[in-house]
Amino acid sequence: MRLEIVCIGTSAGGVEALQKLIAALPPDFAPAILIVQHFPESSTSVMPHILGRANQIPAKHAESGETIRAHQIYIAPPGKHMLVRDGHILLVRGPKENSSRPAIDPLFRCTAWCYGEHCAAVLLSGLLDDGTIGMVRIKRYGGLTIVQDPNEASYPDMVRNAMAQVDVDHVLPLNGIAELLAKLANPAANPSKCYLDPPDKDESEMDSHELKRLEHSTKVSALTCPECHGTLFELDEEGVLHFRCRVGHAYSAEHLLEAQSDVLEAAIWTAMRSLEENNDLLRRMSLRAKKGGRGKSAEFFESKLRENESQINVLREALGVGFASVK
Repeated sequence: MRLEIVCIGTSAGGVEALQKLIAALPPDFAPAILIVQHFPESSTSVMPHILGRANQIPAKHAESGETIRAHQIYIAPPGKHMLVRDGHILLVRGPKENSSRPAIDPLFRCTAWCYGEHCAAVLLSGLLDDGTIGMVRIKRYGGLTIVQDPNEASYPDMVRNAMAQVDVDHVLPLNGIAELLAKLANPAANPSKCYLDPPDKDESEMDSHELKRLEHSTKVSALTCPECHGTLFELDEEGVLHFRCRVGHAYSAEHLLEAQSDVLEAAIWTAMRSLEENNDLLRRMSLRAKKGGRGKSAEFFESKLRENESQINVLREALGVGFASVK
């Protein structure tokens, strides 16, 4: 195996891990390096500056349409998925995957399709299970899969989930990953050459009609998309469960659970707010009834108030909120 391109994915704890990994590579490392680090879309990324100081390998934010060149680090800018097409970079504002844009899986999928056994996918520190589906594709097309040793990672969930669902080739500390990549690097790397014939489009750039054609090989689930509330379709990628909706939002099982938990929590807070507002009105009505000598009406309003307080306490327990009900 001779590497032409290395794609790296990371999220929480990834900046420090990337610094150490890039610093450990030889300064003449020839294969191109493509990096997705999860950032909020509204943020300003300074990763090229950070990684440029770690090594002599030039680092820059990727630009759509540019040729992938050897001895260069390309970093996905916030708000765009970074894809690979015929030896070029393509940036698209496609649907979020695992609530992220850029996301790790689209890069891994495209790199697998274009470079096959001449690529390596590396997962570093991060939360949940981003990158697992992409690693399945890398393995399928003959590429190398590497994860950071979870005992070293600041946030080991992402690498542990990949290890649990994919037969990864190597589990190594950062220095070990750098040594392996250097050993396998093609000193005459030419990453502008695409070795395989990729499909016309990645899922992240398909329109609704193209995504609809994918539904024929999927199973409709009883779940809805946390992003757009549309129907989710269940997919099985060599035993790895994931979901996609009609407009393209994609979720791994763990990310879907996390997103549903957020939606559920928001709904509970909304219910609590409505009950508290209702209680405020009931207190006013009870007070007016007492002043007007309508004792039975006041008792009715106060009984409804007690019912609401009981429901609020149940909701607070569900949220783990320990403070007392507002009186």
